[in-house]
Amino acid sequence: MYTYRFLLFVSMMYFVACAPEIPETVQSEELIPSSATLVMKINKPEQFISEYRNSELLNTFLGSEAIPWRQSLQTVLELDPPAGSLLVLRDSLMDPGEWLLLLPGLQVVTDTTLASGSEASSPLWDLPDSTNLHFAHFHNVPVLASSQRYLNRVLREPADRPEGIQKTLAASGPTAMATLLLAQGTQDPFNDIPIQKKSRNAGGWSSYDMLAGRNSLGFQRMETETDSTKVSANLLRSIPALPLQRAASMIPGNADSWICYTLQEPGRFRDNQAILLKNENPNLLLLESVEQLSAVEVGNSQILILHTLNASVIEEELRPFKGEGTDFQGVLIYTLEETNLLHDTFVHLLPNLPTPRFYATLEDTFIFSASLEAMQGLISHKNRKDTFEATPEFEKLNPSLASESSVLLISKNPATSELIASSPVVTELSSALFKKLPDGYILGSQWNLEKSFSIGSYLFLDKDFLSRGNDGVEEVFTADLEAPAITRPQFLKNHRDGSMDIVVQDEKNTLYLFSNSGVLRWKKDLGSPVQGDIKQVDLFRNGRLQMAFTTSDKLMVLDRNGKEVSPFPKTFKGGNLNPLAVFDYEQNRNYRLLVTQGPKVYMFDGQGRTVSGFKLKDTGSPVISEPKHFRFGSRDYLVFQLESGELKILNRVGDRRISVKERFEFSANGVFGYRNGFAFTDRKGNLISIDTRGKIGRTALNLSPDHGMDASTKTLTLMDDNRFRVKANEATLELGVYTPPQLFYLYDIIYVAVTDLQSQQVHLFRSTAKELSGFPVEGNGLADIADIDNDRNPELVVPYRDNGIRVYRVRR
Repeated sequence: MYTYRFLLFVSMMYFVACAPEIPETVQSEELIPSSATLVMKINKPEQFISEYRNSELLNTFLGSEAIPWRQSLQTVLELDPPAGSLLVLRDSLMDPGEWLLLLPGLQVVTDTTLASGSEASSPLWDLPDSTNLHFAHFHNVPVLASSQRYLNRVLREPADRPEGIQKTLAASGPTAMATLLLAQGTQDPFNDIPIQKKSRNAGGWSSYDMLAGRNSLGFQRMETETDSTKVSANLLRSIPALPLQRAASMIPGNADSWICYTLQEPGRFRDNQAILLKNENPNLLLLESVEQLSAVEVGNSQILILHTLNASVIEEELRPFKGEGTDFQGVLIYTLEETNLLHDTFVHLLPNLPTPRFYATLEDTFIFSASLEAMQGLISHKNRKDTFEATPEFEKLNPSLASESSVLLISKNPATSELIASSPVVTELSSALFKKLPDGYILGSQWNLEKSFSIGSYLFLDKDFLSRGNDGVEEVFTADLEAPAITRPQFLKNHRDGSMDIVVQDEKNTLYLFSNSGVLRWKKDLGSPVQGDIKQVDLFRNGRLQMAFTTSDKLMVLDRNGKEVSPFPKTFKGGNLNPLAVFDYEQNRNYRLLVTQGPKVYMFDGQGRTVSGFKLKDTGSPVISEPKHFRFGSRDYLVFQLESGELKILNRVGDRRISVKERFEFSANGVFGYRNGFAFTDRKGNLISIDTRGKIGRTALNLSPDHGMDASTKTLTLMDDNRFRVKANEATLELGVYTPPQLFYLYDIIYVAVTDLQSQQVHLFRSTAKELSGFPVEGNGLADIADIDNDRNPELVVPYRDNGIRVYRVRR
């Protein structure tokens, strides 16, 4: 993010003199000036900024040069606005640069507040320095603006607010990353047609909730008042919605696009037509026998499907035009004389439907088309159960669709679809806009017109993602590195939104941080490799997390932007540091950072000060692994493995807690807290356990010297050559070169990951030693597992091929 490096002008005396008497507290929406034509509520700023900068699809709508306020939006997003901000924009070519940013529930940090040293009573936001920005507190709401004049208007005229804005804001979705509200007469960035202007007192606003997920981008639109100019939409007004998705069981699997309309109460459609168009439908008997209408596009052909309420009436209406029937796979296909019967009945919904020359009946539906080949194709697909309902695309799209709607449109190629081009008004998206869409997206669009207000949704999903089969695991994304990964990729908590980011280092010692959608947040040259895993800490106890780790010669702490946190780093002459150990004895964020360098031991607190009360300074023999902290009962145990074979078990201050007299030939797997004691293996293949009284036990497992082990308090897992074991369950894998097993516990489920470095395959097991469906997957190193988007489906990240990482989702 760019940082503005200018001076800040703050002018308060004028506002005090000019502002009328008002309540001490106001709602932020009360400060929206009456001249506002666009308002954006930013619920999830980090996600929205990332999508705005990286999504080609979102930029098709909001990044167009034809949008007057595009530059204003970009300017505000560079400020990294906090969650809950209200951005007021101007849809004016005369003054497109005016904007206002309302910051409810926040304390804005300026040079003045920093100097005062006052303690914040509400969340903080750092105000960027800029002569182009003007700032004031309007009672409880901080306000930032592009001009003094715009600030003056807000403070002078608090009672003159846009009609209906609060109602529209209240109806917006809290889970949306952002919501765009548009006044009447405003250019709609999602269409080429302005929202129609009604009377000033009508108070009508439209809103778009913008939602993003991996492989998808969605918009939900609400119109709080009926627009009488939208004839096609109002033809369906007050007609009960239907589960239009059921048409997918009739539509062929190779369909490119299809659109469905509800006619559940044909009489209401007839009355709407008479009122809106001042004419009667010429074929009332046919109209009143149809419950649902679907148009399907397959290649260059179109098919009309009528779901009937009374099949015999439709047969009677068709009889004068019915020709000879020919059997095709058990279904009679009839020729149809040229007639305007269907066109005249449904012209306002399907104005450009080709005149059908053939028809057939399947179950309770009538099928029409100008192409015999298209008719036969539909019948063949239906008989083979190869319908759209059975496609991977529909299987993944369907859960995102509302169960009932007035209009449903699904298209694999919205930019080139003739069906969509001839039916744009109902979906509210223009054909010209569709042609601007990037390739590779499937569109699912719905409208509910059952009530006096309208709710519409547009969901764009990645075509490749939708076409993949449902086999228990799926690729989420692959991110490129500049060199092969040298550390295992790790999931780290993003304290801003509770999701997970990914950190990894490559062989050039560059550290990368990616979002959970694969967007690179930053990269940083560390100069040397990270030792072991990166630990997350909250050194300032404010909920903001940092990354703590050692390199070969430094103790480093970075914030989430990759900047070094003072007083770190600390440099250790001679290097050769072990992985950093972080202890938080009471889980109160009073951290102890333990660095070991050969036999030397250094303990620091969270402010980088040496902990004088910790007595151990030298172990007498080099420490060979990351020191561990365990708590059994009310006692703490610090465990050090030494090159001499000694196992030191100490208390918090570094005094001996347990005397271990034996020496061991440690394996490379470390020490674990297992069954209320300490467990590790030796190179002779023994499992060694030590209880809290110092009693030693051995179990001969006959493991090879290079075996792998991991353990939790109740679960032990081993990998020995190609023999895998978790608890008492075992599995034999293909011969290979395997990493140590990695134990994960998520949502009360045990997962164990091992990677065959030879074949570059990652295996994932449950505690039964049974491999999960869809595994193994491709990868070539140690993995990490977490739920990165809070959907209770775990994601797995692993080094991938030569220069990358890949994230997979595991469906539970």
